Amino acid sequence: MGADLYIGHENPMLLKQNGLMQITLDEHAQKIGYELPIGIMETLIKLFSLESNTKMGGMLSASV
Repeated sequence: MGADLYIGHENPMLLKQNGLMQITLDEHAQKIGYELPIGIMETLIKLFSLESNTKMGGMLSASV
């Protein structure tokens, strides 16, 4: 992995300048119980597989 992660909301350009990749998890805000960790892990796996094809930095949304 070429960058550190920032989970949450912040200026994506500022994070990119600092070598951070922003991940937002808004898609999972209304989930409860076992659905929440499973959904987040599925999202992270999807984003990390995309990461290998893109330049790190900026913002990746959980809805990708």
